[in-house]
Amino acid sequence: MTLLKRRTALALMMAAASALALGTAVQAQEFPDRPVTLVVPFAAGGSTDVVARIIGQKMSDDLGQQVVVENVAGAGGNLGADRVARAEPDGYTVLMGTVATHALNPLILKTKPYDPEKDFAPVSLLVLVPNVLVVNPELPAKNVAELVALLKAAPEQYSYASSGNGTPLHLSGELFKKMAGVSMQHVPYKGSGPALNDVIGNQVPIMFDNLPSSSGHIKSGTLRALAVTTKERDPPSRMCQPSPKPFRATRPIPGMRCSLRQAPRKKPSTG
Repeated sequence: MTLLKRRTALALMMAAASALALGTAVQAQEFPDRPVTLVVPFAAGGSTDVVARIIGQKMSDDLGQQVVVENVAGAGGNLGADRVARAEPDGYTVLMGTVATHALNPLILKTKPYDPEKDFAPVSLLVLVPNVLVVNPELPAKNVAELVALLKAAPEQYSYASSGNGTPLHLSGELFKKMAGVSMQHVPYKGSGPALNDVIGNQVPIMFDNLPSSSGHIKSGTLRALAVTTKERDPPSRMCQPSPKPFRATRPIPGMRCSLRQAPRKKPSTG
């Protein structure tokens, strides 16, 4: 979470400046005069939710008004994003945007309830976090090479969880399958929180997750980390013990690169 700490002050200043620029000068001086809703387009417990609650508390302290985190999960983040796209353009409803809501969904999904460019105004980039490959500790694989061997020995026997169809975690799993030449069944959830619960419970033994939401489980031993999806060891990976190795150093799947970008977005002002 080191990168998050470094960016928090800048994010808060930009969020406040964006809010103050909405509407007329009189309205700007009064903003905010009621609670602000920060919509998380995934279920509670995932990385986006974790970051939103940290940022929401800091925003509450800075703005002098409560920032309410609202989880609107479903459709790979589409439902939450659409909730904000349909909101009044007054700065009181903000989306915790991700790569899924503003890059992948508009390209992958047939249903496009919102325009990621016209229906939103960017506020600030908050965090860049690596993904981490985690497994249930009962799975007989202690590194990536052993996992690949296990999957090749039993095609179609194993499944992996993700935060939803078309999300970065889903695509990380599909990229892993292609690069390693293995087969796994995809099991989508309405966020990484519910998915992690089933991986910990061994209903689904494998998952790519964002590191912040998995780090506590890795520390406690309820999940085993095999690798992160960055070229080098990022500072956030130090939250994990033992520290996972980068894919670059782990054969037979060198070169895998995946990370998550999270940035709040608001409804554009029409004033």
